[in-house]
Amino acid sequence: MKNLARSVIPCLTRNLILTFNLLSLAKLGTKCIPRTFCAGLILLAEFIPLFAGLLTCLYGSAPYAGGTGDGWTVSQGQYDTTLPATHVVYIGSPGDGWAFCSFSYVNYSPAAPTLLGQRRSDDNSPITFGNWTNNLTPRATFYLSDPDAADTVKYQIQCSSEASFATTTINYTSSLISQGVTFYVMTGLTSGTSYYWRVKCIDNSSAESGWATANAGAIAVKIDTEPPTNVSISSCSAGSYSQITVYFTANDTGSGLAGSPYYVEMSTASNFGGDVTNSGWISQTSYVFNNLNRNKKYYFRLTAKDNAGNVSDPSSVVNWQTKPGTYQEKITTRTGPNSFGFFGDGLWEWEVAAKGGQLITVTAYIRYNASYGAAAKPKLTLYNLGVNSNATMIASADTWEQLQVSGTPNRNGVLKLKIEGYSTVPGAKMFVDDIQVSQ
Repeated sequence: MKNLARSVIPCLTRNLILTFNLLSLAKLGTKCIPRTFCAGLILLAEFIPLFAGLLTCLYGSAPYAGGTGDGWTVSQGQYDTTLPATHVVYIGSPGDGWAFCSFSYVNYSPAAPTLLGQRRSDDNSPITFGNWTNNLTPRATFYLSDPDAADTVKYQIQCSSEASFATTTINYTSSLISQGVTFYVMTGLTSGTSYYWRVKCIDNSSAESGWATANAGAIAVKIDTEPPTNVSISSCSAGSYSQITVYFTANDTGSGLAGSPYYVEMSTASNFGGDVTNSGWISQTSYVFNNLNRNKKYYFRLTAKDNAGNVSDPSSVVNWQTKPGTYQEKITTRTGPNSFGFFGDGLWEWEVAAKGGQLITVTAYIRYNASYGAAAKPKLTLYNLGVNSNATMIASADTWEQLQVSGTPNRNGVLKLKIEGYSTVPGAKMFVDDIQVSQ
C-alpha cells in the first residue's frame, strides 16, 4: 500500500489531534470515500458530516465493526488520558481495507484559581479583604479547576508584605488533590504588618495557570494582636441625686480604636461581684448612668476594643457617689470624732432656722485633698429669705480654711446652707467640719 498523503485535523473533542496517514485501499467504492480523500487532504467540513456519530474520541489497536455510515466503519474505544501519548484509529470498509490515523493527547493548562477569600482559622468567620484581624493564622480559600476534568491539581501560594512579591513570607506548593474548593492556613505572620497573597493552579502534567491575586492586588489582610492602651476613666460627675456621668479615654496605635470602642461597667461592689450594669459598646467618650440611689457610692471600670477585635483588660476601678455625696468622715477631721466628707463634685444642703430682721452668721471649716486638682475650689453659700451670701476657698490642698457667710432674713423661716465642690477627678474629695451658726 502506498502512502498518498498526510493531514492534521481536530477531532470532535477539544483535547485530541488526529494525524491521518492515507493508504491506498483495494476496491474502494466512490460512495465510501469523500471527494477530497483521494486527493490526499481531508477537510473538516466534509469529514465531520460523513462520520457524525462515529468519530467520538475513539481509539483501538485493530479495527472492528462499531457503527456504519455511508459504508464506513470506525473502530471504537473511550477517552483515557492514562494511555500512551499516541494511538491509532482505523477507518475503513470491511473487505476493502483500512485507512488509519494516529492521535496524540493534548493537555490544557488549568484555569487560574477563583472564588478567592479568607477566614479566621479559629472560628472560620470571614475576614473582609483589606481589613484588620487579630488572627495570626488566617485561612486563604480558593477554587481550583482544569479544562481536563480528569486531571488532579495542586496549588502554589505566596504571601508577602510587598505588593511585588519580591520577597515572600510564604511560598508553598501543595501535593496533588482533586479539583474544587480548598484552603491554606497561613503561618509565620507578624503583628503590625500588612500582607498580600496570590495563588496559582498546577495540574498533574505540570501545566500552570496564571496567578490569581487576592483583593485585586491591594492589601489582603492586616494583622494586629495588640489591644488598646491607656484605657482609663478620666473623671466622673454626679449630675443629680440619681445620676452619674463617667468620662473616659483610650488609645490604639495599631489598627486604631473600633467604631464603637468603649464599654463601661458600673457596680455596687468594688470587685464587681454585685449588680453590674453596662453601657454596651459605644462610640462617645462619656456615658450617663441613671436611676441610681441617692447618696450612694458606685464603682466604674472601662474596657476598650480596636479595629482588629483586640479587647483590653478592664481599667482601674473608680468610685463615685450620687449627690448629696456626704458621708461621715472619721480620718480627716478638724475637731471631734467626725467631719462631713464629700466627693469632689459633692453638693450638700443644710436647713438653718432663722428669725426675720436679724443678722445671721454661719462659719464652717472646709478642706480639699491633693487629688482635687485645678477645678474651681469649694464654696459655701447661704441663701433664701432674701439672703444670698457666698465664700470660696483660697487655701491650698490639705489645709483647713474657715469660710463665713451672713445675711439678714426678710422674715422668719428656713435658710439654705449649701456646700459644693467642682472637681470630677477620680479620688477628689473635700471635707467640712465645725459648722457654727449664730444669730
